[in-house]
Amino acid sequence: PEQADAYRKEVLILVADNLDKARDGHLKNVELSNAYGVSTEWSRASELRASQIGVAIAAIERDRGK
Repeated sequence: PEQADAYRKEVLILVADNLDKARDGHLKNVELSNAYGVSTEWSRASELRASQIGVAIAAIERDRGK
């Protein structure tokens, strides 16, 4: 349990930059769908993924003491 928490924290820290890039990509997809006035399965999924990634990023920042 304690080791698992430490493992999860370290993994999240290691992938933080990739998470930022992934969130940015999903947010751009949502922006484009809004700009073109369309909603697709893909753009709706991007909204969900961007939100989920945001939660992970917030956890990383909380663990880093930001």
